[in-house]
Amino acid sequence: MPFTQTVTPEDEYILITGDGSILSAEELLAWSVSTVREAQDHAHTRLLVDNRTLTVELTPHEVMVASDQLFEMEIQAKGLRFAVVSCEKTRDMSRFIETTFTNRSASYKRFDSLEDALNWLLA
Repeated sequence: MPFTQTVTPEDEYILITGDGSILSAEELLAWSVSTVREAQDHAHTRLLVDNRTLTVELTPHEVMVASDQLFEMEIQAKGLRFAVVSCEKTRDMSRFIETTFTNRSASYKRFDSLEDALNWLLA
């Protein structure tokens, strides 16, 4: 099943709820670009991403390919802050994505609960 996103603008952040599966570097890139576009469209820099029902089934190489393409677009320079609650089934891949994005200077952190993610995001 492809992925979907629901966007809910809040006063201090945007809530993005993902569902489905990301199965390729191209899909991860599309998800990321869409997320960045939503932030820009709503003039927000803080994103609370609820991906508890979105699985990410990629190889480390696919994550690296997608992240390289993202950072060629200079998303780290946009000042975005991502607090991501990941799917329990793909927790290890979510940690790898966090490490990869953080190593490229993105403000990106994964969490196991929405409460923890929101507290970090608004701190």
